[in-house]
Amino acid sequence: MSHHPTTYTAVQAVGPGQLELTQKPLVDPAPGQVRLRVEACGVCHSDAATVEEAFPIQWPRVPGHEAVGVIDAVGNNVEGWTLGQRVGVGFLGGSCVSFGLQY
Repeated sequence: MSHHPTTYTAVQAVGPGQLELTQKPLVDPAPGQVRLRVEACGVCHSDAATVEEAFPIQWPRVPGHEAVGVIDAVGNNVEGWTLGQRVGVGFLGGSCVSFGLQY
């Protein structure tokens, strides 16, 4: 019997300077997208400033937008990317709501 996870662990900011460990729902990638199993993620100065409420945001927020990991799911209509491929992602200009990415 194989076990397929339905959640992933993340650290989220729930208020200015307040971080907590949480479980987020694992969602399938939409058409044209891939999902990463993140192995490392940078948290830059703008992430830290956001967590300290230097910019207006909606809480909770998972900081970090420079991720490296392995593709663990591929959506429909994706070409050139495969399961197990190691990838890096730079600035996306959004926020991680479910890493999924809204990134």
